[in-house]
Formats: sequence, structure tokens, C-alpha cells
Amino acid sequence: MQVNALNSGTGNIIIQHTNINKFKQIEFELKAAKLSAEHATNVKADFLATMSHEIRTPMNAIIGFSELALYQDFSAEALEYFAKINGASTNLLSLLNDILDLSRLDARGIILEPLPFQLDNCIESLRTLFSDTCSSKGLSLHLTVDDKVPMDLIGDAKRLQQILINLLGNAIKFTDSGSVTLAITLQEIKQSQAHLLFSIKDTGIGIASEQQHKLFIPFSQVDGSITRRYGGSGLGLTICNQLLQLMDSKLNLSSVPEQGSTFSFELILEILPFNFTHNTAKSSLLAIPFNEISQSLAGYKVLIVEDNKINQQVIETFLSLSGILVSVANNGVEALEQLAENEFAAVLMDMHMPVMDGFETTLQLRLDARFKNLPILALSSGVTPEEQAHCLAAGINEFISKPINPHQLLNTLIRWIKPEAFQLQQAKEAATLHYDDLVLFDVENLLSLLGNNQTFLVEILQEFKVSMQSFLPKLNDLLLTQDRLAVKALVHDLKGTAANMGAVRLHAAVSDLDTELKIRLPDEASVQRFSQIFIATMASLDNRLKAFE
Repeated sequence: MQVNALNSGTGNIIIQHTNINKFKQIEFELKAAKLSAEHATNVKADFLATMSHEIRTPMNAIIGFSELALYQDFSAEALEYFAKINGASTNLLSLLNDILDLSRLDARGIILEPLPFQLDNCIESLRTLFSDTCSSKGLSLHLTVDDKVPMDLIGDAKRLQQILINLLGNAIKFTDSGSVTLAITLQEIKQSQAHLLFSIKDTGIGIASEQQHKLFIPFSQVDGSITRRYGGSGLGLTICNQLLQLMDSKLNLSSVPEQGSTFSFELILEILPFNFTHNTAKSSLLAIPFNEISQSLAGYKVLIVEDNKINQQVIETFLSLSGILVSVANNGVEALEQLAENEFAAVLMDMHMPVMDGFETTLQLRLDARFKNLPILALSSGVTPEEQAHCLAAGINEFISKPINPHQLLNTLIRWIKPEAFQLQQAKEAATLHYDDLVLFDVENLLSLLGNNQTFLVEILQEFKVSMQSFLPKLNDLLLTQDRLAVKALVHDLKGTAANMGAVRLHAAVSDLDTELKIRLPDEASVQRFSQIFIATMASLDNRLKAFE
């Protein structure tokens, strides 16, 4: 009870009685509800972290061993089986990722990562992923891209592909006959930005207008019979819609029962500048898992701290392929014992182990001055932001999630074990290519590839010279007709031939022309620059042939 005495201005005193018990009760209930919601969120996060760990551990073995098998000398049939096992297990893992993504989207925990990518690579990945499924159902799969659409873009390719995989997968699942089509068209180019329309059309079961709102409710299907007949978690479209919202877009639907559906969305993506082409020719430091840079780790000792025997074998095999010397500890106690007796260039630390887990082990190592700067890289099936933060707080340098990706694993090790080599490689890739710094012909390398058969070399160079005599006139004729596709085909053929012939400077020039043709016809300056290099290359070829006479 609260009592207030007020002077009314007339000399009379007015007493007000306010019962605050009701307000205190409301305040108490609000606080209780807030605590309950926070507790529920924490329980959900703990559950997702545990589920992620339990599922990812066996998935790491399936994906890891099937990928390792693809590098072995098996029959074509066996390799096809392994590829399908790898693909299917990766798709199974995507279901787990869908559940985790939904949780992170609800908590606003997903941040887009715009990076350079090639749209045509994305399309080819989709074709590879879905062509067999469509063939088995007797469906026609059409993946079409408007000629005007630029291929070199900047955006979150991973999330874009996640959206397209969900939409195409649904279209194929709910279509028993006919076709599924993905069409990408250019709406406009404005201020170095491409406005693209993505449309996924099928001839499937369709959805009645009054039922369409259910599609965007998590774990929901239009009705129970859909779930029984087609399966699915009901998460895909919800995630697509929320991801598109992060991209300032939305998912649109047009559908007629028994006739089919069309899902569409628009995206605005930055066009990759031409002068950035050579910087991004390799989308990652390791274009293949085990290249020259990864081999530079040969001889370095790495300690794997992991209790799961299968995971030990997968990781050890990946590292051994790069010549890395591997030791294994089954828990934190064994790791401390090995580190006390031997020197290691880095430690790959599983975070969830019996006896002593990765968190406690890392904390103890960081208390020892000898291991203050030792690279400790977390290996964990936990992918929630909370667990990653926990790892970093314990003293972990970087986080590698399971299932192990060999590209990520080796890239991360290189960064921490040989940072100077990593930085040097990045500097080389980032350097602007100057044609004058390149040789016109690398005949010596070509000759070695031919087993030092000089006669064969001369014959090949002569054939190349003859085949190139009509190239420039043909190029100029096609440019006059403004037939971009024909010009692109002609230029693309030369790109491969120039590389094979060792025409280094010509290959670089034609690569630039090919890149420009992905967006538009080259301007006069580009054609003139290319023509000058082409003529210089042919003159150098003449001199080389005379030297062999």
C-alpha cells in the first residue's frame, strides 16, 4: 500500500491510496518469464551442441573415409560408389546443419560472408548433385543462365547454394513427371551491381493458395499425407526465407494444384572487377587438398589429441599425405605427457574427451611458458557460437569443425606452422599480373613434356602456327556481328591451346578477354591489347621455329 498526501490548492488535503502489490506481482511474473525463456534458450543450445557432437562424430568417419577412398586407385565402379556414399552422407549432414541454422537464425547468429565466386561453378555443382536423381525419376532437369548474366560475382556463395539446393531438392521431390527448371536472368546492371532473378519451376503436385502459408512454418508440411508420402523435416523453406531476408530479399511462390509451382527471388550481387581476376583465380590457397604448399609441411610434427579411433585414422591419413609426422594421444593426460617429452609444431585438440577434455588440457598448456605460443587448433563436432567462444576463451588459436574438411585442415595448419609461406603465397596470388614480366613461350617446359622429342615439338608448333593464321581475321569478323557467344567460344578454345603450347603471355591475355566476355563484348582497347600480344607471340613462334631449322 502506498499513501500520497496532496494539497488541492483550496486548503483541503487529499489522501490517495495506491495498491502497488498488483504491479509488483506483474513485475515478478515478467522477471520469472524472462528467466524461464533464458533457461529454455540455454537448454536448447546445450541440446543442439550435444546432438551436433553425437551425430558429427560418426559422420566424420563416413565422409572422411569415403573422401580418402576417392584418392585411391580403385575401379571406376568402386569410385562411383564411394562418390555416392560421400555425397549421400554430406546430404545427411546438411539436415543437421538445417536444424542448427534454424536455431542460429532465430538467435540472429548467422552472418553473411560475401566473397568472390563464379556463378557457373555453382550451377555445375547443382547439376552434378541433382542430375542422377532426376534421371532416376525420369525428370528433365534444366539449369539455364541468361547470356547477359555476369559469372564473376561477390556474395555469400555458400548460402546462395544452400537456398538453391533446398528449392531444387523440393521441386524434384514433389514432381513425379515432367521437368524441373532453374532459370537465372539479369534484371539490370546498376553501379557495378547485378540485379538477378532466380526462378525454380516444376511440374509437380502444386499447392493450393489457402495452404501456402504453412510452407514457411518450421517442421510443417501442407498436410500429413505429404509427410508420409514424401518425407522431409519441413525446415528447408523456412531457412531459405530467413536467409533471403538476411540478403534483403524474399521468397515468392506461384502455384496451381496438380500443375506445378514456381519459387522465385531476386538478389543484388556485386560484380567482380576485371582487375581482380588474377587475385581470385584460385578461390582458396589449396585448389586441391595436397599441393605444393601443403607438401611444404612435410617433416613437421603434429600431435592429434582425439579419443575416437576412427577420427584418429581419418585425420592421421589426411596429414600423412602431406608428409606430416603424426603422433596421437587419446586424451589430455596423454597429450601433456607427450608434449613434455617431444616438440610439436602444432596440436589438433578434440574438445570432448574422457579423463581430461580439450578445454582443461589447453588451459594447463597455456599456464606453461614453454607452450605459450604453441598453435593449438580445436577439433570439435560442436558448431554453436557458444562452444566456439568457449574454445577461444580456453586459449585455442582457431576452431576446425568436424567432419574434417582437408582443405580447411591443411590451410589452417599452414597459417599457424608456416605463416611466412602462407603470406608469401597470398602475396604472389594478390600481385597484379604484368604481361611484360611473362615469357612469350615456355618451349623448354613443353619440350620436357614431350620427352625431349625435338622433332615432335617442331611439328606441334608448326601446326599451332598454321591454325592461328586465320584467328585474328575471324575474331574481328565475329566482333562486327556482335555475336558474343561465338566470340566467347573462339576465345575459349584459344585459351586452352595457348596453355598447352606454353604460350604464357598469350594465355594470360586471352584469359582476360575470356573473363570480359562473360559479361559483355570486349571494348576496342581490350581487343587492341590482345591483338598486339597475339602478333608478338606469333613473331616469337617464327623465331623459335627458325632456331630449330
